Amino acid sequence: MYILSFLARRLPPQDDGSVSGSLVEIPDLIDNGNSIDQLKNRLAIQLKEYAEDYYHDFKRYYHANNRSQHLPIILQTLIQDDLHGVIQLIDA
Repeated sequence: MYILSFLARRLPPQDDGSVSGSLVEIPDLIDNGNSIDQLKNRLAIQLKEYAEDYYHDFKRYYHANNRSQHLPIILQTLIQDDLHGVIQLIDA
């Protein structure tokens, strides 16, 4: 199973105690949550949406210089049955 590196670039805690982070392999996906679990959930939603966009416009994404290396992550994301499966891919 391909495990996504999660929160390797975690930002310092916010003044309100929330946490922010991004996926190492796809640094464009960044979010904030009240807890690590909420952050993982929000990033999983973004990852699922990105994977669907990538799939539907494959030619554009795959041939972009900084996006072709995302393909293994996209495929692993797309084969998950539900959002819980995507969350499980994220190593926190």
